[in-house]
Amino acid sequence: MAQGSLAPLTAALGGIASQEVLKAVTGKFSPLQQWLYIDALELVKFPEKAHDEEFLPRGDRYDALRVCIGDSLCQKLKNLNVFLVGCGAIGCEMLKNFALLGVGTGQERGKVEITDPDLIEKSNLNRQFLFRPHHIQKPKSYTAAAATRSINPAIKIDSYLNKVCPATENIYNDDFYTKQDVIVTALDNVEARRYIDR
Repeated sequence: MAQGSLAPLTAALGGIASQEVLKAVTGKFSPLQQWLYIDALELVKFPEKAHDEEFLPRGDRYDALRVCIGDSLCQKLKNLNVFLVGCGAIGCEMLKNFALLGVGTGQERGKVEITDPDLIEKSNLNRQFLFRPHHIQKPKSYTAAAATRSINPAIKIDSYLNKVCPATENIYNDDFYTKQDVIVTALDNVEARRYIDR
């Protein structure tokens, strides 16, 4: 298992470790003074045989993931159609994880579609890591799509500038939603969340 890596889990552990370092260095807040136990065993699929083909390396960028979840789940991730609403801090993290997990990279199926009507502001740069100073005043969705492609060039990603609301039901209609396997909300306002949840 030491050869395996699950990008979202490593990001979470890295965040916890860096937060503890900041606490220790600044003296602000108390570092953990106890054991921290994180169990994500349900994410790992164990091979029935020692050299199960499902878990063997294929010589591609997904070998570390394949060791943990097997090739059939890697293929399912590649073939997912995902709609992500919002390209702010949470949206950037989700897009990074989609790219590292190979979501939307299937040969015949699989795509990530994103929408966000906002432009990048200087205040976004400290927490929305896909954006750089030269991106200020550019659309978040287009810029996030390009940055995601730089992480994984195989990802198929379409970006839009529309809000998801009653006014755009001609775009985001039943046909659009039935094509999606997963809908992810990374929104910063309650009204939009409620609308999506309907």
